[in-house]
Amino acid sequence: MARSSPTALDRALDELYAASPEEFVLVRARLERELRDAGEADAAADVRARRRPNLAAWACNQLARTNPEGVAALLDATQRVVDAQARAGPGALAAALRDAARERNELVDRLTDAAVGGLRGRVPQPDGYRASIAATLDAASLEAEHADELRTGRLTRALAAPAGFGPLGVPRAAVPADDERGAAERAREALAVAKRDATAAANAAKTAASELTSATLRADAATAHLEEVERALERARANVAQTAEYARTAGARAGETRAAAEAAAATFRAAEQAAPKRR
Repeated sequence: MARSSPTALDRALDELYAASPEEFVLVRARLERELRDAGEADAAADVRARRRPNLAAWACNQLARTNPEGVAALLDATQRVVDAQARAGPGALAAALRDAARERNELVDRLTDAAVGGLRGRVPQPDGYRASIAATLDAASLEAEHADELRTGRLTRALAAPAGFGPLGVPRAAVPADDERGAAERAREALAVAKRDATAAANAAKTAASELTSATLRADAATAHLEEVERALERARANVAQTAEYARTAGARAGETRAAAEAAAATFRAAEQAAPKRR
């Protein structure tokens, strides 16, 4: 089935979400103005309502542009885990689920590394966003309402890891039903691993929160500055238009003055010629 041509709104959103966080507000204002001037009022309103993604979401969005194959592979791997989980039972089916989950986890890890790398040089401690990025990739690939946002690179916020399965664990259905003692031992081991992972995630979250607060303050200051610049540009444009109108009015008046002066001079010359000459 042939893919439909992108609309004016699609093209505008692609450009908007490709913009860096510090340029987002200025690009949004420009795109809104261009759509409005082109008669695309609904699209302009949609663009105006878009909010700047936080850094974790922005980093995930860029994967859709720099590594669309990887994002597509994650979405496919997630679907395979869902399908395998629905079929899972003893023996080979449970092994197939473990393999599918392991493949998906490895994809999440690789894409997280790439997204964190995209933050290097932009924030002081990019690794502080690792847990938030991994959770966002995990949730967005599993939740239908966010999967298309991940595929198109239009996420607006970081997401919490889903309660079902995620990059740090294997689904419960993947554990074969052996004897109760073996299952209990594995459950204790899984709980210990989960506790260690939870502690590491909590520490990473604290670091991410601190970095996010700092980045948000800087971004808000930059946004305020950009908005002030845009207002100054609008005022300058209005002043230019007003000055041009004054110039046109002055030019017209100057023309009228010249015409009046020339008429007066002609009248004077005619009067002078008509006056009797002195002897």
